[in-house]
Amino acid sequence: MRDQTGVLKVEMVVIDVDLDFVKMLPDLHPGRYVQLSVSDTGVGMDRATLEQIFEPFFTTKSVG
Repeated sequence: MRDQTGVLKVEMVVIDVDLDFVKMLPDLHPGRYVQLSVSDTGVGMDRATLEQIFEPFFTTKSVG
């Protein structure tokens, strides 16, 4: 979105996870959770960047 006008959307909602939902994700326990969603209208990222986005200290910026 650097060279274009775009929209960055951040949402947080409280969700109640029930036993039916836990059947799909067995590592999850029933209860209340906060769901964080982030979206934008940008063009996306290449596969190499996408594969690294959750690595600590990952950046696409050059040194300095």
